[in-house]
Amino acid sequence: MLVSIDGVQWRVLGVGAEVDDQVYLHLASTTEFREQRNGRVPLQHADFYPISAVGDRATLLAALAADPGC
Repeated sequence: MLVSIDGVQWRVLGVGAEVDDQVYLHLASTTEFREQRNGRVPLQHADFYPISAVGDRATLLAALAADPGC
């Protein structure tokens, strides 16, 4: 599943705890990469984000379950 946070698109790799109105997300960039000997690797970020930035938790989990390869 792709989400847009602060105008940047990220692929959701994992969903964690929900605290108040925030959810913990593990994200991989779709636009920024770093070079390694074996090729380009997307930048990753993990932090709490407002649920409103990704819809709601049920929709997020349903989308991830429907596309486990994301």
